[in-house]
Amino acid sequence: MQGFVSASGVVLRRQDSPEGNRSLYVLLKGMGPFWITAMGAGKGHSRLGGATEPLVWGLFHLYKGPTRYYLREMDVKDDLWPIRTEGRGLRRALTWNRLISELVLPQHPCDDLLAHFYWTLHILAD
Repeated sequence: MQGFVSASGVVLRRQDSPEGNRSLYVLLKGMGPFWITAMGAGKGHSRLGGATEPLVWGLFHLYKGPTRYYLREMDVKDDLWPIRTEGRGLRRALTWNRLISELVLPQHPCDDLLAHFYWTLHILAD
């Protein structure tokens, strides 16, 4: 069913296409991890800006099309800046990020993991 959806979560991975679109692997509450498309976000002058970077948490506003989800906008809630400025902490956070991306089944809701990941990153930031 097509339509608009909003859910909170985190960007796990991103890939830019030659056309300037950005694919984001996100982990969303109630939906689990899956790929969404941010049209034009890879061109450099996107209104989404840093919201499409890995480890950015927020409220994702999506449009569900016939075959995929598209990012309409995102309300950034936490960019975890303290982790981004410290190399060792960033490496650890990205390692956890990669493990979640590789080991959690796509489109399998895992809200407990999402909450634990968020609070573990905040402990790391402190």
